[in-house]
Amino acid sequence: MTRSVYIKLVGDSWMVLYKDRRKHQRYAAATFYAPDHSREFVENWVRQHPKLVLVEG
Repeated sequence: MTRSVYIKLVGDSWMVLYKDRRKHQRYAAATFYAPDHSREFVENWVRQHPKLVLVEG
């Protein structure tokens, strides 16, 4: 089962957030410190995980 995620800059962190979330499920798939990681790095990280599908936020 794949889950849709989108990337959002929150403060100084890139957040990989789940698009659809049920009660008691996790809110974020991952967080990356923005000064150390580019958006392209985060997008590639999502592509490397077959259970995640990147969609527009």
